[in-house]
Amino acid sequence: MKTNRITFPSILFIISLILCQQLSAGSFTSQIQADLDRGHISQADAVYYNAIGSLRPELIPERYIADVQDVEKCGSHTIQQVHHFWPEFSVTQQSHLEQFAYRPDLTESYVSSDGLFRVHYNIEGQQAVSPEDSDASGVPDYVERTAEYLMESYQVEIVEMGLPEPPPDDEESGPEWDVYLKNIPGYYGWIDRDRKVGVNPDIYTTFMTLDNDYVHTKTKGLEALRVTVAHEFLHMIQFGTVFRDEDLNGVCDDQFLNEAASTWMEDRVYDEVNDYLYYLPEFFEKTNRPFYTFDRSREYGLCVWFHFLDKRFQGMDIIRRILNEMIFYPAMEACDAALQDLGNSFADQLSLFYAWNMMTGTRADTLRFYPEGHLYPQISMDLYTPFSQDTLLSASVRATASRYYGFITDDSTLYTLIPTNTGVPVLESANCFLGLRKGNDRVDYTSLDAQMQASLFSDSDVLWQSVAIVIPQDEISRMVIVEPHHGTLTSSISGVIWEDADGDGYFDEGTEMGLYAVLLELIEAGEDGAFDTGDEVTFPSTESFLSGTYEFPTLYEGIYQITVDESTLPQGFLSTTGGFEREVVVLDSQEIEDVNFGFRELNWRPAAIPNPFIPAEHGQVRIPITLREPHTIRLIVYSLSGFQVYDREQYFTEGPQFFMWDGRDLNGEIVPSGVYLYVLESDYTLIRREKLVIVR
Repeated sequence: MKTNRITFPSILFIISLILCQQLSAGSFTSQIQADLDRGHISQADAVYYNAIGSLRPELIPERYIADVQDVEKCGSHTIQQVHHFWPEFSVTQQSHLEQFAYRPDLTESYVSSDGLFRVHYNIEGQQAVSPEDSDASGVPDYVERTAEYLMESYQVEIVEMGLPEPPPDDEESGPEWDVYLKNIPGYYGWIDRDRKVGVNPDIYTTFMTLDNDYVHTKTKGLEALRVTVAHEFLHMIQFGTVFRDEDLNGVCDDQFLNEAASTWMEDRVYDEVNDYLYYLPEFFEKTNRPFYTFDRSREYGLCVWFHFLDKRFQGMDIIRRILNEMIFYPAMEACDAALQDLGNSFADQLSLFYAWNMMTGTRADTLRFYPEGHLYPQISMDLYTPFSQDTLLSASVRATASRYYGFITDDSTLYTLIPTNTGVPVLESANCFLGLRKGNDRVDYTSLDAQMQASLFSDSDVLWQSVAIVIPQDEISRMVIVEPHHGTLTSSISGVIWEDADGDGYFDEGTEMGLYAVLLELIEAGEDGAFDTGDEVTFPSTESFLSGTYEFPTLYEGIYQITVDESTLPQGFLSTTGGFEREVVVLDSQEIEDVNFGFRELNWRPAAIPNPFIPAEHGQVRIPITLREPHTIRLIVYSLSGFQVYDREQYFTEGPQFFMWDGRDLNGEIVPSGVYLYVLESDYTLIRREKLVIVR
């Protein structure tokens, strides 16, 4: 037995194993999952609806109709769930799922000429195959073709690739591997476990179920039969090699990778069919998804991972190596162990894999990258924009996922930055900064060509990998490994944007209020230390928080210009601190915390008349407002602890006027003495926000 090998941080595989189990146990569609999360249905009910929706959609409740898939490629995962939850199903539910629960009872059988497979079928009834028998052998052509395709799959997967044979099937029908032809709308086929014949690792005998006509599937007829045979026979090999179920939920922990490999195997055995192309559009469209995602769809698109490995490591039996390593390790760690034996790693190859996914469609190079990449969809870019100046942008990437940021230069060269989060934390996203700049003189940047440099900065513990792709017009593309820099951006700029009630240019935290959701932009002057010279670096903009505070974190030293977006301020506000822009010099590891911006209303008026307000003496308080046109205005009053005490709407004409309030709360009681905050808004747009003192 192998000793445990940890080449990634060990927590990655522990957490990913747990998450893969959760996804396998609960990979239901939207409404079913929502009802399960709310406790409206049980886990067993969710499994039942998920299964019956594909087998007999007429039985599914109307609220789940939208969840029913036209056809799912492989039902093996659903079969595993049905067996596990069988005791929890009602008698009625069990009756609807009987064909999932037992070996099919078919009347006829035919043994392949090599003696390895027994094909079971009916010639009458709902499960019958086409009776056509062109060679007058007494066996329907469809049955003979099934046996032929089974032998061809055996030749490729066992003889040529050297994969291990599935355990022998010693059921009453004989030692052959059993294959059943049935009417199974909603699926191409599936594998069902039969008997456990080994432990440490657990291995099972299995039998295969295939559709009897393939008229409902994306690929039709015999072509669909061929690729399904190749797909499901690899499942027989996988379950006969290792069936890892660490949490004992009846579902294979590695099913996401098993499905990816089996979908790849279809093209390996029958290259001319290409059913796998149907599953690529969603995979190439939704990029920021973990590698280990299992959702009854994405795992089939993940087959391109094996197309990538097959091309990258030709003649090195990488697929067989991974299957062998899965006896000892969970799926991703098994990939890493197999790649380590070849002097590589999962992290390095994962990053390169995501980069290859950029080179498809019209960008395909079938000699260097995917041999059928011209048939693939093109990746959905997170950003595709002209390059106008040096840029540093923020990217949030989920664990084992990647994103794509493209920049077009004046000479039509496309530079694409592809960050990959290859490490922990698995259950959440991590952030990094991507830099692209003209020049070749920054040591913390990687040169992409004679004109441009790129870099990835991060202060997190995540293991980042990054690739840049340079695609010049009418020239060959290039991939460049971008060296990540950890913990190098340590400086920061922060401050507060506030309503300067007394107009003195100084923020009084006790009596003055911050301005919320004001947009600020940040630009770094570049190497020459001057602005408007073409080498500036633009940073992601930020908004002020509820308190009026803002922050630009993880900066390197340089000269910066901060600009407040005037359009995001309340209407009619003027600066009391010297304008809307500020230049700041930042040194290495320096935290500047006092870049403040104060603003006061142009035609300043008191917050309220009178203020303090004494209800018993004054009767009503007047709150001044000036409108350019008629509006319905809403007055909301809060205590300083955040409780709403008053809320009323009133229609006003244009011009200066007052909103009147008698100091009573929503229950008609005079509010206690204290400091209150009132807000005036129209159509959810802030008009005024002030403090009001009430004395009883």
